[in-house]
Amino acid sequence: MNNLYENRKKVLIYNWVPFDNPNKVGGGVTIYCKNLIQSIIDNRPDVDVYFLSCGWAYDISKKECYVRRIDNIFGKRCKTYEIVNSPVPAPQDMLFGNPSVAFENKMLKNTFDEFLKKYGEFQVIHFNNMEGLSLDVFDLKEEYPNTKFIFSLHNYVPICMTGFYYNRYQHVNCVPECTAEDCDKCIDRSHMRNYANEMLERGRVNQEGGFEKVDEYEWSDKFGFDRLSIKKDAKQFIEFKNRAVEALNKNMDSILAVSQRVLDLAVENHIEKEKLILSYIGTRVAEFQIGHSNCEIGDYFKIGYLGSNLEYEEKGYPFLLDALEEMDSSYAAKIELVLTTTTRDKDAYIQKKLKKFHNVKIIHGYSHADLHNILTGVNLGVIPALWEDNLPQVAIEMVAFGVPILSSSAGGASELTRSDAFRFNVGDTEDFLKKIYAIVDQEVSLDEFWKNHSGLCTNQEHYEQIEKVYALGKVNNISLSGKEVSEILGEKDFLYQHFVEDDVDVYRKEIERLSTELEEVRKQRDDLGWRLSETRKSKSYKLAMTMTAIPRKLKR
Repeated sequence: MNNLYENRKKVLIYNWVPFDNPNKVGGGVTIYCKNLIQSIIDNRPDVDVYFLSCGWAYDISKKECYVRRIDNIFGKRCKTYEIVNSPVPAPQDMLFGNPSVAFENKMLKNTFDEFLKKYGEFQVIHFNNMEGLSLDVFDLKEEYPNTKFIFSLHNYVPICMTGFYYNRYQHVNCVPECTAEDCDKCIDRSHMRNYANEMLERGRVNQEGGFEKVDEYEWSDKFGFDRLSIKKDAKQFIEFKNRAVEALNKNMDSILAVSQRVLDLAVENHIEKEKLILSYIGTRVAEFQIGHSNCEIGDYFKIGYLGSNLEYEEKGYPFLLDALEEMDSSYAAKIELVLTTTTRDKDAYIQKKLKKFHNVKIIHGYSHADLHNILTGVNLGVIPALWEDNLPQVAIEMVAFGVPILSSSAGGASELTRSDAFRFNVGDTEDFLKKIYAIVDQEVSLDEFWKNHSGLCTNQEHYEQIEKVYALGKVNNISLSGKEVSEILGEKDFLYQHFVEDDVDVYRKEIERLSTELEEVRKQRDDLGWRLSETRKSKSYKLAMTMTAIPRKLKR
């Protein structure tokens, strides 16, 4: 049935790590790739989906950069490959010592090109990262002008070497005019890791050993991994940014920004506005969004925060705790807090800082299955991010479960409502508390959030936009051979004969009858159990047991 559709189209999805890796390395982008592939498979039986990763897999037994096919959770519906021994390792922090490693690499570019020649022609290549690639790989657009090159800005790597666009030295968000000195202080390479040794360790994974030191060093030299540990001038951070922006502007047909804030920052950093498309990612949790608050305000106003590391500055946990500590006691006494954290042994510290509040509940870690219990009864969520967090998953989760959110002006979380009453100036404690006071006093209704909320983007809605960006067109006419028609008709007859509606009704009635009989048996069992229990309590039963005790022992 592989030839069911005429002129089958091919789509290639790229990320630096496989979308179904068991340890979920790659975070939200990894999940996005999996969901996107699932959506294409569900909607387009006429499209062959390919996935390629690079910068993750290494094999010390081979001194070549090569492509190999690997298994995946979608079986034959997705053809998954990885480039092994990429001279440009991922993730991005592997390049902090020497950014020039990713400027250009003929070996890697040729390997990527050979893959496209062997498995193409592709209708589109969707790059979900530039990590794992040298920037000259994007120049392959010249060799494949009929293939759409699409890039998604899931992070800020093209405009910031760290991908965060946050100056950790000055504790502020970055700016387009940042200098090499700014980058050098932000990244702080005073205690650089031994990246070359780390690559040797990667290469040994799944190898039984037996390699001589000289062989290992030859392998490392072959791909230039020693260059990773050479601390280059910080000016190369700026050069990487300039080259990356130039590569995107020159070679991409479309560049997708996952929030309006990401789009605005891209324009500020000289990515061509004409190529940018606002494209909110779809999430599974959006399919269950309720679109209103999940509870009324009770005796106490409940505020929740789905946090992780207590010391994660960029996410805003330290800011949140300090700001809440400054809250007026008369308001704090009316508020209950629900906080999650992955940090252990800090509960006493949190409770001490927030002692003015009526109650503080601390939850150590959570899974998606826990969200309903955590968020039910929460009146307001907070997103205190200090960095330009593209569109935090925790914001989407809270809104989906019926919790309006008060977000900082940094990043895309505040775009989930058009109301300024639910947005505070990033890092501004006074503005943060002012907005909370207004909401607690009900000067601002929680309904205002929902009235200005356009709904969360589902996977299907996102796919429908992607389908247009890819220019896939409509599903092609089906082309069937006589044998394939016979197979389909045979399957139809089989299904009709075995699963017609009348049969389903018969099975349903049979199940109901058996369930009734089972319930009756359970009642009889319970009745017999009660009668036996009562019998054992009677005097006649106890007398009979006493009289027969010796005969019963002899019988044994």
